[in-house]
This record gives sequence, structure tokens and C-alpha cells, in this order.
Amino acid sequence: MQRRRGDISCAAPTVTVIGGAHGFLDEPYRLIPALTDRYQPPGPSIHGPRHLEQLIASRFLPVLSLKLRQDFITKGTRSQGNKALPNTVVEVELAALPETAVTTRLAHAVDLPDGGEPLDVELCVAKYTRTSKSPPAVGLALHRRIASGTGFLTIDAGDWMLRPAEECLQFSQFSTLTKRFVNTRNPFRSAPTVEVGYTVGSYDMGLRSGRGLTQPADRGVRGMDVAMDDDPSGSWTVSFGATADTAAGYLRYGRDILSSLTQAQTAVLPPGNRAHRGSGFRAEVELGSSRPWLASGPQANYLALRALKRVGRFSKLGFEVGVSPSNLHLSLYWSRLGQRISVPFLLATRSTMSTELVFWATVLPFLSFGAAEIFARSRAQRKMREAREGRSKARLQEYVARRRAEADELTVILANGVEPRQRAERQAGGLVILSAKYSVRGAPSEEVADVTVAVAALVDKGTLYVPKGLRKSHLLGFWDPAPMETKVLFAKYLYRGKEYSVEVTGREELRLPRPGEKGI
Repeated sequence: MQRRRGDISCAAPTVTVIGGAHGFLDEPYRLIPALTDRYQPPGPSIHGPRHLEQLIASRFLPVLSLKLRQDFITKGTRSQGNKALPNTVVEVELAALPETAVTTRLAHAVDLPDGGEPLDVELCVAKYTRTSKSPPAVGLALHRRIASGTGFLTIDAGDWMLRPAEECLQFSQFSTLTKRFVNTRNPFRSAPTVEVGYTVGSYDMGLRSGRGLTQPADRGVRGMDVAMDDDPSGSWTVSFGATADTAAGYLRYGRDILSSLTQAQTAVLPPGNRAHRGSGFRAEVELGSSRPWLASGPQANYLALRALKRVGRFSKLGFEVGVSPSNLHLSLYWSRLGQRISVPFLLATRSTMSTELVFWATVLPFLSFGAAEIFARSRAQRKMREAREGRSKARLQEYVARRRAEADELTVILANGVEPRQRAERQAGGLVILSAKYSVRGAPSEEVADVTVAVAALVDKGTLYVPKGLRKSHLLGFWDPAPMETKVLFAKYLYRGKEYSVEVTGREELRLPRPGEKGI
């Protein structure tokens, strides 16, 4: 962390266009029990003001907004890790679809007297330009880096009504403006909410780093996609929230599975490091629960299991299984370069759910991911092995060619002394080497070393002796046509006017003339 003093400067403003769409394949009235469930599958949030009513009415809901972000940087701005964060951020978002709205967000880092990590303060004001005269939605968030994680507090005014209207009493009264940590059970209202929590894993958090607590956030496997690159060693989060009628909380834990890196190696990777992308996949489990303050009210629990894997350089493939007492969901997910597609399937409702169905819906996707990872890893290892063998073969061929050239040069030099000695041996009826070949048995002619001169150079006073255990490719004038393979030395020679032949394998002894040829 560094501090520098100086004037305030403005970074180049950033304009972002956000678009999306979601819809129903079945009749909306059949999906009402799933839409009001405590668990909601991943995807664009449909629980903004009036969004769900519009989606039920049309079965298809487009989303389009334009966001302008301006960073204000001072020379005294602190740096976190390898990234310098702006001291102040102003963000204005104009929503065009499904209804017009204007949202303003402000974030500022406040230095505390203890000189430690700053306190980040975020304020959000949203005004929906519809005919009703409802007050603007207001949200406030505080968060600060504490030890290895981040503590946060969010306050959401919601619809400014502590109690729901009479027509909404059949729904649970728990909801938040951002839908970041707690999903709604009453899609037709947003109750004032207070939430406190602690998260470990995401180094940068808040609007200054682009992940505001007062802005709509991706849930489930979509949230894993955003944080996957910044959490090489895994993450966990615990959160508690409350409204006037309900208390709720959740616990989430995620880590890498089948990763080629050890936990100690991933722990030292800095945020954003991409070294962990090559293998394995990120798995996450989330347990959520809500309880009314009054024991007679409805209770809601859910369990979500999700996984996400990198496919290639820019794409990710994932799934999420969500189980609640009322519904069983399986969602498939694909993303590439910021484009995301979520396809949720409602596998069963309370009346059709069974333990066997829940088991297989949970186990099969993880088994598929594990099998795919093992297959991909074995294929990658095979390619690496083939590449290494190819490189080794090329180096081996280069070595053989170099040794052959050296042997040819030595042969020319040895021939000057060998030829007169061989003529003298022939005249005296001594040992004369006619030919000598050194190669793997049955090798083609281009892989056979002609070592006639080299073997003849070993003749001394009518005898030749190569002791056992000596590697013959190390003899002067020899070269190895097939390294790491067993070779044979085949020689033809004259002794006392008679022609003989001999064959020795590997490091066997070679002694000429042989005892029977001496007439002993």
C-alpha cells in the first residue's frame, strides 16, 4: 500500500452498454411456485420493481441500460496489490428496458485515524420514472479490508414499507435491493433490509474496484465467473440479514478441484494471476436459510451446488444444482468474452421430487466434469509426451549426425596408418580385416556404420582384443547409428589365408583370431 500527495485528476470516463433477455418456455402461471421459491437459479435478476409482473405478462423481458463511470484519482490514492484504486467513483446508469430508471452511485474511500485500510462508503439512489409517486430507492454500503477478508454492511430502504400490503401477506417479507447475498421470496415488493457479512477470497470489493455492493450483482455460477480469476485459492462468505419480519443468512464456500497446482502454490498466487487456469474446475456449495421472527411464519431453506470450468482461453462452462423443499433446479451456463447464457431447468416440484432424483441430479454433473477433466488431462499429457519424444528424436538425430561426421574424419586419418599395416599382415598370412559393420540387427543400409578401418586399427601384432563391457561406440572411428538400442558388430577377416566371420552383440568380448583358428 502506498500514499502520495498531490492534485486530483480525472481518469477517462467509461461507458458501458448492458443488454440481456430472459423468458419462460412454459406458461407463466405454472411457474409461479418456482418464482416465489427461496432459491432462484442463476441469471439476470428478474426481481427489480415490476420486472416479474412484466415477465409473467409477456413471457419475454428484454433488459437494456447505459452506464457512465467516472473515476477521480489523487496522488495520495492507495494501491491494493498491483492495482491502484481510485479514491472516488461516480456512476450514473440509465435503464431503457424494461422500464426507464435513473440510478446514481457514489463511492469514496475514507482514511481512518489508525492509518490502516480505508473505509469504503457507497451510496445509491434509484428513481423509476413510472406513473406512481413512490419515493426513490436508497441503498448504503460500508466495507473495509479486515485481516485476509472484507467485512461489509448494507442498508437498503427498499420500498420504504416495514410491513407489506394486505394483498402481499401470503409471501415471505425478505428481499434486498441488490440481490447480491439474499434472494427474494416475495417478488412483488422489496422490504427495507439490513445485512452484515464477511468474505474471504475476493481481494478487491466494492464500487471502486467495479463490484459495488449497491448495484445489481450476478448470482450463483454467474458470480463465480466474475470472481474465478481473482480467487486462485478459493473463497468463502458468511452473511446475515434482517427485515422487520424475517431473519436470513447464508454460508458459501468454494475451491478448486483436480487442479494441477497444490494448495500452497495457489495460495501465493497474486489476485488476477492466470497460472491456475490450465486444469481443474472451481466447485462451490452454498447453504441459505430464512426464518420469521414469529415462529408461526413460513420458513425457507435451500442448498446450491455449482461448478465452473475454463474451456479454451476465453470460454467457461458451468452448471448449478439448486435444491429447496419445493423445487429442484438444474442450470447450465456458458460464457465467452463477457457474453453469458444461462439455461435453467425445473426438474421437479414438491409433488414429483424424490431422493433418487436429487441424488442423480447432483452427482451426474460433477461426475461428468470430473471425467471430462481426467480425459482432457490425459490427452494433454499424451501430447506433451509426444512433443518431448519429437524433440528428443530431433536432438538424437542431430547427435548421430555429428558423431558420424567426427567418425568419418577420424577414419580418413586412421586409414593412412592402417593400410600399410594390413598389407604387411596379408603378406605374412596374419590377421586382415576385410569388412566390419556396426548396427542394430536387420537395420537398413543407411543406418549401418562401416567401421572396417576402425576395427583394422585395433589389430596389433596379428591379434585384436576388445574386452568385455566396453561400449564399442566409444572406440575411435566408431559412431552409434541407433543410440539406446542393442547393436551388433559383424566382421569378416582373413587369417592364414582363410576367410572367417564373427558376430558379437552389445558389450561382448571380441578376440581375433579365435582359439580354434590358431590351430591350437
